Amino acid sequence: MSNPSDQRSKKVENLIKLFLDGPPSLYKFIGPKSIQFEITNRCNVKCVMCDRWKWEPAQIGREELSTQEIFTLINELKELEVQHVLISGGEPFIRRDIADVIKYINERGMALTIITNGVLLKGKKAEALLGGKNSVTFSVDGSSEESYSQIRGINGVFDTIIKNIKNLVALRPRNPKLTIAMHFVVQRGNARKIREYHELASELKVNLVTYGLVHGPHVAERQIGLDDLHLKMVKKQFKQIELDRKIKFLLEPSIRKELSDLLTGKLTLDDIKHGLLAYPLFEREPLPCFSLAYWALIDAFGDVYPCCYAYYDNLSYADYNEKRRQFFLGNVRDQPFREIWDGKRFNELRKIMNPVDVKQFPQVCGNCGSYHFFKDINEDYNLVQGVLRDDSKSTKEKTGAIMQMFLSMAKKQIDRATTSFEEEITEAVKKMT
Repeated sequence: MSNPSDQRSKKVENLIKLFLDGPPSLYKFIGPKSIQFEITNRCNVKCVMCDRWKWEPAQIGREELSTQEIFTLINELKELEVQHVLISGGEPFIRRDIADVIKYINERGMALTIITNGVLLKGKKAEALLGGKNSVTFSVDGSSEESYSQIRGINGVFDTIIKNIKNLVALRPRNPKLTIAMHFVVQRGNARKIREYHELASELKVNLVTYGLVHGPHVAERQIGLDDLHLKMVKKQFKQIELDRKIKFLLEPSIRKELSDLLTGKLTLDDIKHGLLAYPLFEREPLPCFSLAYWALIDAFGDVYPCCYAYYDNLSYADYNEKRRQFFLGNVRDQPFREIWDGKRFNELRKIMNPVDVKQFPQVCGNCGSYHFFKDINEDYNLVQGVLRDDSKSTKEKTGAIMQMFLSMAKKQIDRATTSFEEEITEAVKKMT
C-alpha cells in the first residue's frame, strides 16, 4: 500500500505532465468549473439584435428539462466541483420554477449569475436571490421608454423594469453577497443614449454598469452596428461621463475589451464590419480556446455545447440549426455530464481548437467575447511551461507556478463576470495541487 507521500508525488508528477501535454489536456486538471445553463428558449421581448424570441418550443418539438431533471443535473455538477452556474435564456424568469432552481443552487454553495431583461423579476422571484452568492445582470439597452422599446421591440415595460431594479436594490442589504448590474449593448439605435443611461444606472445604485458592443453575423445585414457618425457619438459620451464623474457621483463604467479596443483605435470599424469582433484578433494572433478546459453550455433540453457562440444563441433556430449541431457534444438526459465532458467528441474539439482557426469557424470563434481573456491566460500558461521545463526548479516551485496561474485565471475570470467566486476557485486549486 502506497503511503501519502508517494501518492502526492505521483499526483504532482501527473499534474506537471498534463501541463506539458498542452492546452487540450488541461480539462483533466481544471474542470468543469463554470457552466452556462440556457434554462429556457422562451422570451418576452423582441430585441433587434437577437432572434431568440422566435425559438418557440413547438418549432423545436422538444420539452424543456423539468424541475426534477434540473435538480438532478445540479447535483451532478456539484459532485464534479463546479463552482459557478450562469443561468441565461431566453428569459429565465419566464420559468415558473426559477425561484426553486435559484434556491437549489444556493443551497449547494455554488455561485450564481443570472441574466434577465427584468420584466418579471419581482415578488418571490426577487426574494429567491437573497439566499446565496448571486449576481443579477439586467439587460437594459435604453434610458427611456422610447429608446428601450426601439431596441427591445416591446412597449410599456420600461417603467416596470426600473421599478423591479429599485425593489431589488432595496432588498440587497438582506444579502451582502448579492451583486446587481446593468448591461448596455452599444449599437446604432442607442448610441446617443449612453450618458443618460449611465446617469440612470448610477441613480438606481446598482453595483456595476457594463457596456458591450453589438456583435454577430447578422449585424451588417440589419444595419445595427456602429458607423463613423455613431462611433463619434459613443466616444464623445464616454468622455463626457469621465468629466461628469469629477463633479458628481457616477459609477465607473465597465467597458468590455472589444468596445474599449474600438474606442481606442486598436480595432477599426472595417475590422468589425461583419459583426465578428474577434475575427481580426484570432487572425492576427491565433490562440488556444482555454474555455474548453473549464466551461460548457447546457441548453433547455439538456443538449451540451462548448459555448454560447457554438450554440449560435442569438440567431435563428431554423437557419442555423445544421451549423449548431456540428458542435453538439451529447445530452444529459442520455448520459451523465461527466461522460460528455471526458468524451471523445469534446476531446476532439479541444485538439481542433489548439490553436483556434478562425477561418474554419468564422461565425463561432470570430464572434467570441473571450479572446482577450485567452490571451492573458496564454501568457501565464507559457510562463508556467517555462518553469516546468527548467530542471533547476524544485517540484515545490513548479506546483507553485501552476497554482499561481490558476489563481490568476480565477481573478481574470472574475473581472469578466459580475459574480466573484475567487474563494471557491482558490479552494479548488489548493485541492488539485
